[in-house]
Amino acid sequence: MNDSAAKTFKMFRFFFVIAVFCFFLASCGVTDYPHKPFVYDYKINIFPKGKYSAEEEKVLKDQLDQQIHDSIRVRRQRKFLVVKVLKNPPVFDSANVGISERYMTTMLHTLGYLRDSINTSYNIDTIENQYRTTINFDVYPTQLFRMDSIWYNLKDSVPPLPSIDTLQNLTKNSLRETVIHKGDPFSQYLISSELDRLADLARNNGYLKFRKEELWAVWDTVGRSILTPTTDITEQLRQLEELRKKRENPTADIEIRLRSNVDTGRLTRYHVGEVTVYPDTDIDTTQNNTSSAKTEILTENLYRFISYRNLFKARKLTHFISLHRGDLYAQENYLKTQNRFSALPAWRLVTVNQLPRGGTDTVDFEILLVPAKQYTVGVNFDVSRNLGNSGSTFGYEGNLVGLGANFTLLNKNFARAANVATTNFRYGIELTSRIDSIQTQQFLLSHNIQFPRLVPKLRWLPVPQEQKDRASTFLSFNLGYTDRFKYYRLSTLSTSWAYEFSFKKTILGVRLFNLEYNVLERRAGLDTLIKHNQSYNYIFNDGFIPSTIINVTTTGGKKYVTNLLRLTYEQAGILTLPLLQKLVPDAKVYRFLKLDAELTQTRKVGGRKRNALAYRGFAGVGFGLPYSNVHGNGINVYMPFFRQYYAGGPTSMRAWSVRKLGPGSTIKSFDRTAAPDRFGDMRLEFNFEWRIYLAQFLGSYPLETALFTDMGNVWFLRKNPDFPNGEFNVNRLGKDLAIGVGTGLRIDFGFLLARFDFAWKAKDPSPEDPAAQNKWFYHWRPGFKSRYGAQFQLGINYPF
Repeated sequence: MNDSAAKTFKMFRFFFVIAVFCFFLASCGVTDYPHKPFVYDYKINIFPKGKYSAEEEKVLKDQLDQQIHDSIRVRRQRKFLVVKVLKNPPVFDSANVGISERYMTTMLHTLGYLRDSINTSYNIDTIENQYRTTINFDVYPTQLFRMDSIWYNLKDSVPPLPSIDTLQNLTKNSLRETVIHKGDPFSQYLISSELDRLADLARNNGYLKFRKEELWAVWDTVGRSILTPTTDITEQLRQLEELRKKRENPTADIEIRLRSNVDTGRLTRYHVGEVTVYPDTDIDTTQNNTSSAKTEILTENLYRFISYRNLFKARKLTHFISLHRGDLYAQENYLKTQNRFSALPAWRLVTVNQLPRGGTDTVDFEILLVPAKQYTVGVNFDVSRNLGNSGSTFGYEGNLVGLGANFTLLNKNFARAANVATTNFRYGIELTSRIDSIQTQQFLLSHNIQFPRLVPKLRWLPVPQEQKDRASTFLSFNLGYTDRFKYYRLSTLSTSWAYEFSFKKTILGVRLFNLEYNVLERRAGLDTLIKHNQSYNYIFNDGFIPSTIINVTTTGGKKYVTNLLRLTYEQAGILTLPLLQKLVPDAKVYRFLKLDAELTQTRKVGGRKRNALAYRGFAGVGFGLPYSNVHGNGINVYMPFFRQYYAGGPTSMRAWSVRKLGPGSTIKSFDRTAAPDRFGDMRLEFNFEWRIYLAQFLGSYPLETALFTDMGNVWFLRKNPDFPNGEFNVNRLGKDLAIGVGTGLRIDFGFLLARFDFAWKAKDPSPEDPAAQNKWFYHWRPGFKSRYGAQFQLGINYPF
């Protein structure tokens, strides 16, 4: 057997063992059952076959399955290693079958299948001492009734008032928003949704006490004209033809009416009266110290604030109130006020009371706010390990252990205005695997303030007022220090001013002013690298980064599919360079354009939707521009090292260690004097995972495995003589793409998901050994004993 065949056989044997192990976990059997006929399974069959599309039949079966009563529902459970399919299956009783049949019939009527029929049968199979009963539900939905004429009769004039019919007019003017349309299925759910819409419409137009129960819907599935007696033969024939069409394509006429016995008080339109705010009340109002209460009335909007502890500035809270004296009452403004206060961490309980004045059309409001604990302190630690023999990290030998500690102080009521101030201190250290030598130290101090409103108000901004009301402003300060042993010390100071807007499923972030200043102190190790890589002289520098950053995050999908799209654009130094050069002629101002795009999709699959297919695509490119002609055309033609792209690690190309891939098809030593770290101005990456549920680990925590593949690389945009074939070339894309495959285990503990991934290089375009370039599974090994063995990655939560 030659080496290639032996390698293939070993690889096949390894994956065969994994497959057998997964099959053993997925095996099933009945271990708990009564010694009498029990429900082993049930089936729902839709007839006639071929009448409905595969998608329609699947949706209908899922809806019918939800109507199965617990008395015959089969529950399958899985446990670690020994898998139990049936846990205490229900005893079979034919009377219980009828309960499910009635539920299914009601559901079909709700959907508009008014001429349905359901036939049930069952058979009992004897297997050893088990009496397994399988129940069959044969469902014949027949014709679906559809809506034809739709009428609204909501005349609410009360004698002797003039005939204004406000509700009827509101309904007429809102028909574009109606839930039901001619030709829609005659679904009671749709009709109920339309009644909900009309009730909300009324409450948003002053009808404070109006309820859905004041409306009712009547329908006619026969057609009144058909029932009209006549002696005219021609008319009789017309009626018979119309009746035939009704049978072939049944329809229903709908009329929505206002009940005749509606209480006149429910037809009163209210206006907003006094709004009283208690910003720091106790949950038990009798415990408030009324002797120290302070009352403040704001003259511009007539809000009244009654404070017991003087914890908040009254004027700063008016931004969250959408109820204004004299306005027509609108339920949406009432809910908006309550939701906006509830969303702020400054309060732990929010209550908005509506107090209609008897015999008038005015409603007063009380806003009771119970403060939360102002300060919260948090401390957490993290540990990571990079295990594998794919070369050393930046000048360091062997495997590395990373330790980190975070201290966080949260102020939920900064400046007495419900602002959130977060102060975070982080210390990180990187050690060799022997825990005897510090390779990297990092200190980071950050302070961020979130203002839950626009500061300033930006009245001129062409954004709908609703989005302005939900917008937030952020002010950030960051101070960082990184000490890379023998290579450099980096000190960073940054500040930014940003806004965030919400548009349904989209969040727009604009970091309007972002100013960073980096001071780099080179050491002997970096000077040595620069001698061998002249491009490092341009990449590793200090200087200013005055930039504007725009982020867009949008979510979407449907029932079992989740989509997430992120876009990030950053421009640095383009507009500010002339001004800074006038102020500081020799200032090093980084200039570049950078654009990132990431799209992920997770699709639940399998019978119980416990498995998932996950996809991710990432594309990022940064284009550096020279500082100025004063420093030469070569300065900053590459992105600065703290904005460079890299691949590898637990969330990227998992078959490679961090910064051990690329650029392009470069073949170069990873030695500490050559090029131990790899990065570039551009990155493409595609990831795929098949996540497979296995069992409940320790009976409580979901355990799953995954099969995955990663494809991608990093490149320079311009030719770099230090890294031959390291620049992006679309004609060489197939050769430059690295491919890794692997498997892993994930345990979901609720508060975090622990991930253990094992990955192998299937195709490596930038190995240290030229003989290994783009050779499929070159010297493949299942373990960790050589540089071609598995790369182990320990991660927290899913990689994407």
